[in-house]
Amino acid sequence: MDLNGLLFRDGDGVFGCGRVVARGEECWFEPPLMVRLPLIPPGSEPAPEPSGLGVRAEGVDLERLDQRRQKDGVTEGWACLSGIWHGDRLIVREQGTGTHGAPSPTARWEVPPCPPPPGGWPIGGIGEGIELDGDEDLDGPEVVALTIFRPSPRQVVAVIASEDPDGTRRRLGTRLGERLCVVTSNWTRRQVLEVRGQLDAHFDEWALFGCGETRGEDGQVQISAQVVRVLPGFAEFAATVPDGLLTVEPWLVRE
Repeated sequence: MDLNGLLFRDGDGVFGCGRVVARGEECWFEPPLMVRLPLIPPGSEPAPEPSGLGVRAEGVDLERLDQRRQKDGVTEGWACLSGIWHGDRLIVREQGTGTHGAPSPTARWEVPPCPPPPGGWPIGGIGEGIELDGDEDLDGPEVVALTIFRPSPRQVVAVIASEDPDGTRRRLGTRLGERLCVVTSNWTRRQVLEVRGQLDAHFDEWALFGCGETRGEDGQVQISAQVVRVLPGFAEFAATVPDGLLTVEPWLVRE
């Protein structure tokens, strides 16, 4: 995966929407992070603090921030900022309102990646599920990803991306019948674990603020990484990851 085109260089145009925290001469611009708020009586909230994830910003008009609040000499608010990247900071040229960029597309998991059986996918009751007897499990040493697809509210199909598709069909075929769809995994379980391990080990170093697994509409596992911006070390690592396994969502991007 080539991310070199996302690296910042002096003079690049840069854009993002998020939180601004300013204290004295210091101003931080941060991604919109999830925050767990304790039960604090209105008016007793502590002064805003930078999260530690973000970049320095110069030229922010603090009077124009959305949801602006001040306490103990600290100003907090939200904005969309556009400007020039210089050194390690954003020099703001334009400022607008808002907190988020366009939402990322999500998989629907409705159309299984296997052709349907001659009579179509089996139809059951509303909210049909897949149940096995006793301690039986759909998982196995050859399974890389399991995704439940629902062509309709009365249809359910177990889509399994497997390192050994024939072995998976032998193990589960008699129990699931036509509700089973097995595809060859594009990568091994070991590859998936190695990528997750590297992301966890370098979470702070590569300025990550989110990481997880999902499944594509082809039933293949995907690892997602949210980063403040793409750093050289992260780009070097991404170049070693098989194409399609890792999706990267930078918060601050080049215009």
